Amino acid sequence: EDQPVHLKVCDWELQKTSELAEYDGPSNRYCPAGVYEWLADEDTGEMKFQINSQNCIHCKTCDIKDPNQNITWVTPKAAAGRTTRICNRQRRFLHHCEGESDAAIRAITPGIVWLRSQ
Repeated sequence: EDQPVHLKVCDWELQKTSELAEYDGPSNRYCPAGVYEWLADEDTGEMKFQINSQNCIHCKTCDIKDPNQNITWVTPKAAAGRTTRICNRQRRFLHHCEGESDAAIRAITPGIVWLRSQ
């Protein structure tokens, strides 16, 4: 996709020394879409932080859960296909939450702007 990167790491060294060394790389666990990975370099064995932004579902979990607030999520440029996929995921999720109040749904999904139609 020809989209500008919407996930930005402010300090790459901090990401390695703190997020990986101190917290054991939680980004690959808190991201529901598998956007973040710590991979070993084939030549040196050194761990490298990889961002697979094409997998992002725009939930902003990284912006909220990163222990150092080192990952910044910025609003991506609108794309009709991406918006449709997000809305379809929301509809499927909301179907499973039938009968729950909007407040209850927001409480279990912080950082997501839900497009709920009545």
